[in-house]
Amino acid sequence: MIKDLGFILDYKGDEGYLVFEHPELILEFLVPARGRERRKPYPLPQLGINAQALRFMDLLAEKTIQVLFNDVDVTVPHPANFAIHKLLIARRRRNRDKAKRDRGQSISVLSSLQAVDEFEAASRLYRSMPKTWQRTVKRELIDLDELAFIQLLERKPSNHKK
Repeated sequence: MIKDLGFILDYKGDEGYLVFEHPELILEFLVPARGRERRKPYPLPQLGINAQALRFMDLLAEKTIQVLFNDVDVTVPHPANFAIHKLLIARRRRNRDKAKRDRGQSISVLSSLQAVDEFEAASRLYRSMPKTWQRTVKRELIDLDELAFIQLLERKPSNHKK
């Protein structure tokens, strides 16, 4: 059915998980990675495909938004969750180009959140995470020389109303 919509099937990496590519969209099947890290694809026999296991997937699923894409409502991770997730996974990437792209996407999204006065969502998420995750995010931002974002993430919300 996906091929009938103009998607081309591709196998990615040595792992062999499936990606469907279209000129306007890339469709990947992801599942949360649990337990010890494994490089093999996660079989989804009911769909006849292999998925990629990804760490910290719960962050992407716990807060979502709806966006309109070509007249179709699509559920995507909240931008704050997406940005923080990218910082968490960047150090785990074996592919340096993907890690660099993850970091760049994160900084771009955090900058956009700040520009539209929506950074508090990222700050709330950061403060709710385990300390080890916070340290990873902080380390990434230090390495990127984005110290202002650390201050914004760690800032407690003010109690007074505007």
